Amino acid sequence: MRQHPDGRKTLILATAAALAFTAAMAFADDPVLHLECKVMVPQRFLQTTATPRSGEPERIRYSQAYEAYWWNCVAVMSSDMNEHCPLAASGTPAASAGATNGATAAMNGIADLIKKYGTAKVQAYLKQLASPPSMLEDKLHGYFHGTPTGEPSPQA
Repeated sequence: MRQHPDGRKTLILATAAALAFTAAMAFADDPVLHLECKVMVPQRFLQTTATPRSGEPERIRYSQAYEAYWWNCVAVMSSDMNEHCPLAASGTPAASAGATNGATAAMNGIADLIKKYGTAKVQAYLKQLASPPSMLEDKLHGYFHGTPTGEPSPQA
């Protein structure tokens, strides 16, 4: 023990060690699950100068499709972990690529979380992530008629 300038006695090392141990145990019992929609538009769609008939540049079409299919997959799997996420969209090349890449990224991220934390914890996390439903309507950008849509699993 050492005397603190204001007269209090402290056990600096013991206190620091106890706090570090407590924090480590708290995180070990309650892991932080993290899944994030990160859209990175491929270079070929960034350089598109022509505006398609939709009136939007290809980079916007890619981003919207990616985000819509990513969030659709999260919402679908939050309801049924055996459901399959749609991978294909019609439209411009950018929209089609964005849809496939977004759904694939979500499925891969979810699979990684399941390996680490198990299906039950991941599904509960996905339910939180996909709430409230009004947020999902905005994220789906008009795809899926604003309602998350899955496909039966190919293994079923």
